[in-house]
Parts: sequence; C-alpha cells; structure tokens
Amino acid sequence: MMKSDNAENIVLVKELLTRISAGQDILPLFILGATWWVPEGCALAGTYPVQDLLVAMKGLFAKFVAPPEFTLHHVTAEADRVAVFCESKADCDNKRSHIQSKRPI
Repeated sequence: MMKSDNAENIVLVKELLTRISAGQDILPLFILGATWWVPEGCALAGTYPVQDLLVAMKGLFAKFVAPPEFTLHHVTAEADRVAVFCESKADCDNKRSHIQSKRPI
C-alpha cells in the first residue's frame, strides 16, 4: 500500500476508508508483508500482520448492519508511515445506536 510519495500515501489511506465505507474489497490496497498498529481504545487495538488485521476487521464488521462511515480529521504521512485521526460510526446488529471513536489509526 505505501508509496514513496507522502501525498500519494494520503490518497491511498483516503481510498481505504472510502472502500471500507462502501463495503468494497480493500485487499488490493495492502502490502501483505506490512504491519498495522491500531491504538489502545479502538475496537481492534493491537499490532497485526495484514492478514490478521483483515480477519479481525471482518469479525468486527460482521457486527454491523452496514459498513462503518468515517469522518476524516487529520492525516499525516512521512516516509512509509501514515497516521490517521478519524471518527467512525456504524449501526450494530444488536440494535445499539452506533459505535464512535475519535482516535488515530
């Protein structure tokens, strides 16, 4: 997923969030050898190889009646790293109103 151009990396991250919200395939956006860190306080907190992250995301998203929606607040890119600060919202299958988080991912 990550390119050498910071601006291109920001575009890729925005595309990732757009595809998740649309329920589209996100695998083509990942480098399979990459490691993802999701900060504490998020539903998927932890460090993951890409394959494990995708499995965890699939399990979490199965609890939603529709894919999550994202409000992007900040994106910072440097070298092969990108940090995203966004808000997410999703209706859950257990009739809870939604899940929101305002955390960097």
